[in-house]
Amino acid sequence: MLPMMVRASVPRLRVLLLVILCVATAGCSRRSGLMESGTKGGSLPVPPPDKAVVVFLRPAYTGHTISAAVYEDETFLGIVMRHARLTHETTPGKHRFMVVSEAADFLDADLDGGKLYFVVVRPRMGVWRARFSLEPVTPSSANWAHLNDWLDETYPVSLNVEGTAWAQNNAGSVTAKREKYLRAYLQKASRPALLPADGVPSL
Repeated sequence: MLPMMVRASVPRLRVLLLVILCVATAGCSRRSGLMESGTKGGSLPVPPPDKAVVVFLRPAYTGHTISAAVYEDETFLGIVMRHARLTHETTPGKHRFMVVSEAADFLDADLDGGKLYFVVVRPRMGVWRARFSLEPVTPSSANWAHLNDWLDETYPVSLNVEGTAWAQNNAGSVTAKREKYLRAYLQKASRPALLPADGVPSL
């Protein structure tokens, strides 16, 4: 067993190592070669009545150089790096979104057609590298006030051929993480969710 002083310093050491890694890798501004990217800002689509649009945002938090792979159910949507914005059109109804890095985390959603929904891909401390959670941003949440700024500072990304190949090559590892961490997720007494009323027709 580690001495008390050493155990207490482990979280600080992890933060220090994460900062060092960030500084050492291109100023924390790396973009994924698995995604096509555009220029910052830009308008959002207006969802048609028979579709819902979910926008995944990753503002400037820690874990900048770590890739966050986002899925809807078992479908790979793309990689969300620092300052990236992934816009996904889907069917109304119930879905389960997942983010995968060192571990996996989930967000259940019940979506209305004709609405936009927003989710922050938020880093958190892992064992060897950052993990991520999916955090709803809704009109009733404190982060709603930051949404326009986040949209202005993020660049749109879309899946390319290399990204599709990556998903195929890593399907086994992703499935194993889904099965492992979904069990723990389902045992949580309180889980964040996107509800029909959390969406807006336009922004």
